[in-house]
Amino acid sequence: MPTLRSRKVSQDPETVLSSPGGSRAGSQFSSPSYFRGEQVAELLAGQGTESDDLSSESESDTGNDFEETLKKGRKQLPTVAQRSPRPTRARQAMSEKKIVVKKINSAKQKASPVPQSVNLPKSAPQLSRRPKRALTDKENDVMFSDSDQDSSKMSESNRPSKSLMQLSKRPKRVLADNNQTVGKKVSRVRLERDHEVSDLSVTIKPHKSVMQSSRKPGQESKLNNSAQNQKKEVNNLFEAVKLAKSAMQTLVDEWLELYKQDKETGLLELLNFFIHCCGCKGVIVSEMFKKLQNAEIIRKMTEEFDEESGDYPLSMAGPMWKKFRQNFCEFIAVLVRQCQYNVIYDEYMMDTLISLLTGLSDSQVRAFRHTSTLAAMKLMTALVDVALNLNVHQENNKRQYDTERNKSAGKRANDRLEMLLQKSKEMLQNQEEVENMMNAIFKGVFVHRYRDLIAEIRAVCMEEIGVWMKRYSDSFLNDSYLKYVGWMLHDKQREVRLKCLKSLRHLYESKEISLKLELFTNRFKDRMVSMVLDMDYDVAVEAVGLLTLILQNTEDVLSNEECECVYPLVYASHRPTAAAAGYFVYIKLRRHYDATLETTAKERGRRSANGEFIKLLLAFFLESELHEHCAYLVDSLWNHAGSVLKDWEGMTELLLEEIGDDEEGLTDQEESALIELMVCSMRQAVEVHPPIGRFSGKKLLTAKEKKLQLDDRARLTEHLIVIIPQLLAKYSADAEKVANLLLIPSFFDLDIYSSKRQEKYLDLLLKQIRDIVEKHTGMEVLEACSRAYYILCNEEYTIRSRVDIARSQIIDTLVGIFTHSVEDLLH
Repeated sequence: MPTLRSRKVSQDPETVLSSPGGSRAGSQFSSPSYFRGEQVAELLAGQGTESDDLSSESESDTGNDFEETLKKGRKQLPTVAQRSPRPTRARQAMSEKKIVVKKINSAKQKASPVPQSVNLPKSAPQLSRRPKRALTDKENDVMFSDSDQDSSKMSESNRPSKSLMQLSKRPKRVLADNNQTVGKKVSRVRLERDHEVSDLSVTIKPHKSVMQSSRKPGQESKLNNSAQNQKKEVNNLFEAVKLAKSAMQTLVDEWLELYKQDKETGLLELLNFFIHCCGCKGVIVSEMFKKLQNAEIIRKMTEEFDEESGDYPLSMAGPMWKKFRQNFCEFIAVLVRQCQYNVIYDEYMMDTLISLLTGLSDSQVRAFRHTSTLAAMKLMTALVDVALNLNVHQENNKRQYDTERNKSAGKRANDRLEMLLQKSKEMLQNQEEVENMMNAIFKGVFVHRYRDLIAEIRAVCMEEIGVWMKRYSDSFLNDSYLKYVGWMLHDKQREVRLKCLKSLRHLYESKEISLKLELFTNRFKDRMVSMVLDMDYDVAVEAVGLLTLILQNTEDVLSNEECECVYPLVYASHRPTAAAAGYFVYIKLRRHYDATLETTAKERGRRSANGEFIKLLLAFFLESELHEHCAYLVDSLWNHAGSVLKDWEGMTELLLEEIGDDEEGLTDQEESALIELMVCSMRQAVEVHPPIGRFSGKKLLTAKEKKLQLDDRARLTEHLIVIIPQLLAKYSADAEKVANLLLIPSFFDLDIYSSKRQEKYLDLLLKQIRDIVEKHTGMEVLEACSRAYYILCNEEYTIRSRVDIARSQIIDTLVGIFTHSVEDLLH
């Protein structure tokens, strides 16, 4: 029984394939050439090659040689070849000839839709050395060529020879038409010499009666029943995986029982399952499996494929097909896991399956390539897990062996030592077999498909190689495999770039692995940095996240210039990108943050431990020169630096701090920036939504978010009720600072004034507002004071009457001042 191993055809780029069904020269995907049903037979003598691949083309199969052969045939038509006496010596290798067959009355014969390829074994009867006998029929313009028998025996044999596999012994009719051109479609029969013995490779279209007469009466019905039964079995397995009627563990266990009872039947069911998952309705029957090579089976499955519809399970939309993909991948993983102790080492199941998947991944049919590549990659991932388990067992076995060997001579069990040693050898052999399987999949599938024309196939390869390097870093974490991910960072399709970045992020999450990637990081660092400005937002977010991990787990790999490419993204309108950049900035600031300074600050009596970090954040904000976008900076940092941004105690402590002669406090610019930062953080905590431009719709808060919102509001109110009069008193002369500080009461929970008996601080606040109104004439400050009065006079709160009295007093005062000024003006 032939083993289903894919054989790649080495094609010369300069060779021109004249067969209509053959693959184009220079095509990205190699596929077996086959002939269409409407082609006519052409018998060409081969050049005696050592290859038996049906898909290869000899250099002599060109249009010029065909015309020369046709001309020679036309010149020989009027003559009749002479018979030569029967040779008495042993047969020799026949000389190379070209016999041209052209069909004139094609309407009289019904061609078979699928051509049949027959390889004659060396044991088949050889062709006679006797000269050919050519008979010319003038009425029909037909030339008969007799190759093996004389004319008296031409009509005797209608039964096909067993060695020729349904090929009739009756002499072949060679039809020539002098008035027709050579442009008709032809099929080919090559006479090739394999080493020193001639083999005949024939590709013809047998007559329907010949195909039927070659089978016994009940043979055809048995074959049909066998095909139907196998199709029913594969449908059952395919439907079970698609609909997930039962757990994958149960399906694999049932298949294993079938495989143990009959290996061939079980393997056929598994192979047909993968064929059906490609969307192909063809079935590999037992006869086909035994007699045909892998390329021929794939060719027949290609003919069975529905070319009218481009859909196949992995490309179909809908929840059912999305679930099918997950079940398909899970089935492969469970299959290898259940077979990891015996079946995968039987040199039958895995070899045949890998060979079939390798051949399918090289097909020109997208469904075959996509499905088989996904299956091969998941198979490789499962084999990686098997290799890891073998490593664990080997370490345990070695530990037991060393323990037993270190015992004294009296207590040592030699039988156990011998058993452990034998077990170690067996596991080493299994490890070698698994590595050979992984190497076959990597070189046979991944190396060719990682740059496939289809983006989905390239993305699958990039996703799985990241898993291999993460799980089995001892074997895969080296430049030989990392280079593929680095190269595909330049891919034109977003999904491929995205999978590359995600694979790298899984690697850089581990500090131990990150140290091993130093060479790779330096080689592809520039590309990673440039991807933060990718036109696709998802890719940009992943790129920023990758650089953040590099910044966290490596030392001084990213320069200041490279970090500055990320800083401006905190002001981006796309919130996920801004949040990712905010985390990068937070990590960068933390690395420059000296914790010892906080210890010194506590010794000086400061209550907050974030004072120095807040100063670093202020320096970053001022250096960005985007002072009007403080709300966007706060929103970018909120998810990761929220605890610092909500440290309002520390911020107010910095604002009210008394600076000694030898101490350095905040500059005027830093004080303004800190007040703006504090106000923006309060707004973010109370309103719980991003600033304008980043808000993509109304978001409903969860119960946890609502509780956090209420807690933050209560906390800032309790602290700022006491502090806000002091801040207004200190900065009352600065219009910009006062205008921002007067926004703070809008974030208060005003019930706390009454419930906590804080009316005295309300009176202090109203007094400061009155002083500010009397002191300032700027429109911005007066509007802020008016807004503060409006908020404090809310009818829902009990403090309204107290505030209303204060507002009436300030109005009366302003009216009195205005009246006095008018009187002075009139007098």
